[in-house]
Parts: sequence; C-alpha cells; structure tokens
Amino acid sequence: MPNPIFFGRIDHGNLIHYNPELWGIRKSKLEGKEVTYTLDKRVYKRSKSQNDYYWPMCVRLIAEHVGMAEKDAHEDLLTMFASTVKRIELKDGSIHEFTVKERTHDMSMERMLKFTEDVKIWAAQFLGIYIPDPGELL
Repeated sequence: MPNPIFFGRIDHGNLIHYNPELWGIRKSKLEGKEVTYTLDKRVYKRSKSQNDYYWPMCVRLIAEHVGMAEKDAHEDLLTMFASTVKRIELKDGSIHEFTVKERTHDMSMERMLKFTEDVKIWAAQFLGIYIPDPGELL
C-alpha cells in the first residue's frame, strides 16, 4: 500500500493538518522509527472545467478553422506551447535532441491557464480566430 499524502496549511508557523486523525494513526505506526518527510506548496491539477473549456472552445474551433482532426490540433498546440527540447550526449560524442510534450492532464491549474491563454493569443494573431473566455457567449 502506498504511503498516504497529507495536506494542511501553515498558520503562524504551525502545521495545521486537514486530516489530523489519519496523521496521528500514521505517526503512531512509525513510532520509534526514523522517517523522511517533505513539505511543499500544494499544487492543484488542472480542473475538469478547464479541460471542458479547452477542448470545445480552443481545440475544436482551431481544428475546424484549419481543417484538421481535433486530436492532431491538440498535439500541434502542445508542440507549440507545452514542449521542451531535451539534449543528450551519446557515447560517440554526438548530441541527440528530442522534444518532450507536457500533457494537459499533468498540468497544474496555473499552468493550464497559461497554456490556454497562449493558445488563444496565437489563434487570434495567426488565424484570426477569437476564442471567447469561459462563460462568454459566442
């Protein structure tokens, strides 16, 4: 069974657990043992509503405008706005480059917002397509 992940907040220098009962149970099971722990800012994955906006409003409008399949348009958008080039040196000294695409399901809410904004700006500048904001009527 994987180790549980605990959530909470820091309040005036004190750690406030969102599930103190589970935290107490886990601590008691590790009594007398050496432990490791990390403390990071909580990152929220992109939301279902962000995904529900992105596919019909960004991908579909662009795909229809340029005459391509939605999946292909999505992959092209990832290549343009959510990719990094990695370089590795091979044994013979040559450099091999390859592109790694982020996947939207792995993006944080903030990252997904930036990605969709980049897509909307590009669509307006290069395709002449206005993509409305969430909740805005066409």
